[in-house]
Amino acid sequence: MTIMWKQKVYSKTKSNLMDAFTLLLQVRRQNEIKAGKLMTKNNPISSFLISPKNSLLTELQNSEPEIMAELFGNVNKDIDLLFKFAHSVADLSVNELTIHFLGSTKSTVEEPYKELEKAILKQTGNFYQKAGEVIEIKYCKQILDEDYEAMGQIVLPSTLKKIGQLKQSYMEKYLRYYLQRRLSQYVNSRRKVVFLF
Repeated sequence: MTIMWKQKVYSKTKSNLMDAFTLLLQVRRQNEIKAGKLMTKNNPISSFLISPKNSLLTELQNSEPEIMAELFGNVNKDIDLLFKFAHSVADLSVNELTIHFLGSTKSTVEEPYKELEKAILKQTGNFYQKAGEVIEIKYCKQILDEDYEAMGQIVLPSTLKKIGQLKQSYMEKYLRYYLQRRLSQYVNSRRKVVFLF
């Protein structure tokens, strides 16, 4: 039944479903940023906003404005919908052997979840990079922690483990950059003091 469903239904709608999933995930993240009203580094929060060039978003806004407002205005509904989609795709991706390890961080899944996981990790990396560029360091950790917690409600544990590694990598990068900047500011301020005497 699963094989037939993947061939007859999912394969024909896969690109639209993946686009809708990544769009909803991006909107959920933007809503979290806006709800927190976090300070940015001289850049507006709007740098996180979705590009109007996204044809799926434009089509949905034009054809179903009430549904868009209901879906994208409620973070809890967003997480529930994302969870249901991710786990439905995971159900299509398991077999008799892998189903027993779905709750493990070491589980392996096949297509189509593997493709969804790849899209999630790519978008998460882009989001973390953008957060580091735009949001002040003291708020950046909070954003990444909240995003990680929300993603834990959406994806499989194996994917969450990869997101955790990505988060740690970006936090190390931000901290290194922040420390370099503060050290150079300190060195420059000491030079000014030396030249005054």
